[in-house]
Amino acid sequence: MLPEKIFSRFLKIFDGVDIDLICGRLDIPQIPLDLTLEDNNLLKNIDDRDLRALNGTRVTDQILQLVPKRASFRHALRTIKLWAQRRAIYANMFGFPGGVAWAMLVARICQLYPNAVGSILVNKFFYIYLQWKWPQPVLLKPIEDGPLPVRIWNPKLYGQDRSHKMPVITPAYPSMCATHNVTTSTQKIILQEMKRGLDITNDIIFGKKNWSSLFLKHDFFHKYKYYLSIITATKNSYDEHLKWSGMVESKLRLLVQKLEVIDGIVLAHPYVKPFTKSYIVNNEEDCIKIKDLYGTIEFDKFIKSKLENNEIKELKDDDEEGGNIKQFENELKLKQDEEKAKPESLQDTKILNQRTIHLMKLYIGLSLDLKGKEKKMDIQQPCSEFDVICKNWQFSNPELFALNIKHVKLYDLPDDCYDENEERPIMKSKSKKRKNRKNGIVNKDDEEEEEEAHSNTTLNSSSTASKSSETNDTELNKNDSKLQKDDQVNSKDEGNSSSDEELKKSIKKPKNISK
Repeated sequence: MLPEKIFSRFLKIFDGVDIDLICGRLDIPQIPLDLTLEDNNLLKNIDDRDLRALNGTRVTDQILQLVPKRASFRHALRTIKLWAQRRAIYANMFGFPGGVAWAMLVARICQLYPNAVGSILVNKFFYIYLQWKWPQPVLLKPIEDGPLPVRIWNPKLYGQDRSHKMPVITPAYPSMCATHNVTTSTQKIILQEMKRGLDITNDIIFGKKNWSSLFLKHDFFHKYKYYLSIITATKNSYDEHLKWSGMVESKLRLLVQKLEVIDGIVLAHPYVKPFTKSYIVNNEEDCIKIKDLYGTIEFDKFIKSKLENNEIKELKDDDEEGGNIKQFENELKLKQDEEKAKPESLQDTKILNQRTIHLMKLYIGLSLDLKGKEKKMDIQQPCSEFDVICKNWQFSNPELFALNIKHVKLYDLPDDCYDENEERPIMKSKSKKRKNRKNGIVNKDDEEEEEEAHSNTTLNSSSTASKSSETNDTELNKNDSKLQKDDQVNSKDEGNSSSDEELKKSIKKPKNISK
């Protein structure tokens, strides 16, 4: 059992598929073969960690019991999960719904439209949640009391529960909010994607588009002018790097929350997947250079030159557990110990100077709306506060870990942000823009690029290999792009016994939570 985890979880890989195995203890003398976890009394005399672990199974069991037609539910859920993954809004850690939350959202639509087929359920999914009166909770059944003195989700009693933006409540006792990580920014992004999904599924129903349109890849690395790159670096220990980078990932939503309240920031959009690299370097100078440049297009140029000259070697994994990297580190340590045991005159300094550096980067896209003449924005405080939060981690080790926060423009993003055949954004040359003006063509993007070129946009952050960064003053340009307002789209009900008129009434006055 791992005390620092909420519950014990063992990651196994079967035939290339990751499977989470959850372990929980029961206070009973023996486990019968036909045991189910429906009885709330089974939760007595167990700690909070085991209760959460057992509730994972209890929630999924109840979801299946509460949907009218399992086949339609499965078809709709697979579609919604694939859509959420392709649109990069599937990650509980980063402020978006996770797998169970998406399942409960789909299950509620199945309850509202019990006779609908999968395709209609998907369309109604987007329609209903765009109309939903958030933060009204999504409930599959009334919240129930139980035999334990444990906290149950109740916004009337708990201020923290009242702060939830898009509450989706688990049906199993004790009821909890599965979407407590959703922030103001991620809520806007989810609703934007639902609006897009509704428009596309309406066109699919009328034969104007096909389903592949719904699953087009996200445009995160094309969408914003400015990005924050949050970089972690660890020296000589892959296992320690997994802990350090995992902790920073889990705290990223706190930085998002601090950024989105700053005047002028319309949206702070976290990207849901980290990027990782590991290298073997021969000196401390290259180690520092890699850490300082990682996350920008300059890093691509630097590392390409070093790799071609065999001055640096990239380490890659054979499996998800980092087998090759850990194996190399163990072998390198043995070699270095052997060299240290030799007389100094016979030692191989090249082996002694070799080290590994492990990197992870995360991105936050920033949508700005700066009014007035001043086109400056200071985000030093939220970045510094985030830096302090990470440094105060109980296992923090300044000799091993580093944290760096950088401001990166759209055109300076590194190549690994884009797929192999994906066309990356390219700033138009001045000669082309002059030619357009000469021909009477005025392009809004050209004006924005010129405005950007004539202004100072910098975010300086400094760090060493053993210290976390302190982010300096930030000056960001004006971003003229504004969030589109959600349009109400009327949709005809198909394959259903209940009308949308009645449904809207039920949305306005739902059966609320029990005490």
